[in-house]
Amino acid sequence: MYAIYDKANVDVTVTGQTGLVKIPQAQMTATSTSFQPGDDPSNALDGDVNTWWHIKWFGTDPLPQSIILNLGGAYKISKLDYLPRPDGGNGTITAYNIYVSQDGVQYTKVASGAWLQNNLLKEVNFAPVNASYIKLEATAGSGGFASASELNVYKIIEAPTLQYGNVRRKAGHCSSSGEIGT
Repeated sequence: MYAIYDKANVDVTVTGQTGLVKIPQAQMTATSTSFQPGDDPSNALDGDVNTWWHIKWFGTDPLPQSIILNLGGAYKISKLDYLPRPDGGNGTITAYNIYVSQDGVQYTKVASGAWLQNNLLKEVNFAPVNASYIKLEATAGSGGFASASELNVYKIIEAPTLQYGNVRRKAGHCSSSGEIGT
């Protein structure tokens, strides 16, 4: 069980964080509200910690700024990993909002919070939600910038539904005598 604290100091309890599987970065695409040429949003999905997405330099695009991931399909998701650049410096996101969308137009906030400024992997757990897109909005960052070396999103793998005649049950819901339970 995980607790997430947003700026209103409301606890959101998340359960069922077992059975998570990383959505392959290769099937996702990334866009952003700002990026420095050469530090494109796609760098956050390339599997290389030595490349990153970074907003425009010289403060021309002040925070908040966002990176949006198209997940390459519709999934029930409940976790985002954020890896800052290796030096943990300029652009390390220290306050954030997480939004999800099914159409890439209408977004719903599912989490917000703060991270320490360092190069360690950060994660956000939130209540499971169906989504095709996820947006990481940086509301504060080191030097007034935002960057991300790598981003990963996790989907929930649900137990397959088995069908017995006209009765449908989730796998694992049969008694040892063969009776179907709930």
